[in-house]
Amino acid sequence: MWLKVEGFKDLLKLWWEGDNFSGSSSFILAAKLKALKSKLKEWNKDVFGRVEARKDLILNQFETLETLDALALEALFTEEEVYGALLGCSGNKSTRA
Repeated sequence: MWLKVEGFKDLLKLWWEGDNFSGSSSFILAAKLKALKSKLKEWNKDVFGRVEARKDLILNQFETLETLDALALEALFTEEEVYGALLGCSGNKSTRA
């Protein structure tokens, strides 16, 4: 998901090259990875927010819309049913077989 965000690779490169540590190669690698992890967490929170909470909110909104839609369809069907029944009562009943 991150790699699909425009400019992410440039930002990652900037973060990686921006931190300078001294020590052995393994220490520098570990320190850079630790710093990068912190920056990635913060960036992820700022850019994507709480994805799970947003997903739950959208699903709840969708369920509410489905319920409202179903209720509206039932109300329309009932009105159509009444209209059809009224038309049936006023028609010529002698055409029944």
